[in-house]
Amino acid sequence: MNEYQKCLFQYIIEKKFPNLRDRQDYRTAREAVQEAEEKLLEMLTDQQKEQFEQYTDRSAYMS
Repeated sequence: MNEYQKCLFQYIIEKKFPNLRDRQDYRTAREAVQEAEEKLLEMLTDQQKEQFEQYTDRSAYMS
């Protein structure tokens, strides 16, 4: 996720779903996603990391 997407995501969370972060199920799911992404990135080559980042950017755009 690039900086613009992070900023937009943060704004949406704060304005549209202000209590979402207080929910345990959201926090648990978010932590699991972050952990899985970190583990994946540790195993990828630099070229694969770039491709993964491009994929996630395109995926976020399509969402």
